[in-house]
Amino acid sequence: MDQLLQVADYYIAFKGVILPNLTEPRLSGYQPEEFKKAYIGFGDKYHLSGTYTYHYDGIWALALALNRTEEILRQNYSRSLADFNYNDSVTLDIIQKNINSLQFIGVSGKIVFREGSRLGNARIMQYQQNVYINYTIQVGFYNVFEDKVLFNNSKNKLIFPGNFTPVDRVYIVSKRLSVGIEIFATYTALAVGGIILSIALITFNILYRSLRQVKITSPRINVALLVGSIFCYISVILFGLDWNLIDYRKVVISCTSAVWSLSIGFTLGFGSLFWKTWRVYTIYKRKSRKRKVIRDIHIFPKLCFLLAIDVIILSLWQIINPMQVTQSTSLSK
Repeated sequence: MDQLLQVADYYIAFKGVILPNLTEPRLSGYQPEEFKKAYIGFGDKYHLSGTYTYHYDGIWALALALNRTEEILRQNYSRSLADFNYNDSVTLDIIQKNINSLQFIGVSGKIVFREGSRLGNARIMQYQQNVYINYTIQVGFYNVFEDKVLFNNSKNKLIFPGNFTPVDRVYIVSKRLSVGIEIFATYTALAVGGIILSIALITFNILYRSLRQVKITSPRINVALLVGSIFCYISVILFGLDWNLIDYRKVVISCTSAVWSLSIGFTLGFGSLFWKTWRVYTIYKRKSRKRKVIRDIHIFPKLCFLLAIDVIILSLWQIINPMQVTQSTSLSK
């Protein structure tokens, strides 16, 4: 029993207002105490039902609806309720419309119907074991006609265990998923380091291009390869930029630039390496004693051809189906 009371403690319920104190006169003519006295003195003196005023007003509502239905049937259909049968959908529709249009003051309060159901004020009840162990107590009031909720501020206040208000619905908190700032900073630092190293190697190849040891490595092709590496490093930084770091309208520009940088950088880097390898293969595969010379001027057009293919494909992509920013929502597990 103690465990049941512990589980039930602080639960919330809603109850109707049985005998409200109203300033408007009731249709039946009864005041609250008069009606209660008459009800107790009527018939067998059983314990009062918790909804006895609603039963009384329900009979009034049905009587008023039937009375109005009788008038409509006589005026418009030349018949009465005595002609009703359970296949008579016309009379049924008239009764339903009359119930929904009813408005009067009953002993239980203002009577209004919506789609066949009565609208009524409600008492907000809570079971508080330390206040009253046998019943719930009223901690607030909901006025459905004014759409207002009022809670008691002094006696019989609404309370919750743990001194916090529990949630009454599922709250959806939207969070933008992005690259962590630590990861972005780490890879940006590595990419910047790669760019600095590439620039240093470009400078070395330009300054010492006349040295035999540097010259035989094709410094011009080396520079093209290193420039491609710089573009690839730049794409690493651009791919890490998202709407947590830049304005979301600039994300498309960042992503598009990253794709162009990576494609051109890859073609320059691996294209240069490929054609250098091809030159070595072409020279040493010849069995004749006649020496074949393939200079840098013969390799650069081939490299430009690969770049042209990249530019054409990327341009068509940009024109026909450019990148767009879209947001999708996924529920976390």
